[in-house]
Amino acid sequence: LLKRTPIGAAAMTLGHVIIGLDAEVLDRCREHEWVHVRQYERWGPLFLPAYLGCSLYLWLVGRDAYRENPFEVEAYESDRRRAQLESPCDGE
Repeated sequence: LLKRTPIGAAAMTLGHVIIGLDAEVLDRCREHEWVHVRQYERWGPLFLPAYLGCSLYLWLVGRDAYRENPFEVEAYESDRRRAQLESPCDGE
């Protein structure tokens, strides 16, 4: 399904369903996509219009419609926090 879309995503969340290009991608992106599952739960049927609306607005004002989308910002922040927790401490 993702290979046929023009957006170039490796993984995508649709409600409680996470799809990915392959098992390796799903393993790598699962935590990030779970953030989107929680966003879907919070926003309900307004999630997709809100996500797309944010992307459209950012694109229209010349900003990065993906990386600066608040929904993606939240997911990438979660990725960074998780990476910090999983990284070994220096000097140990």
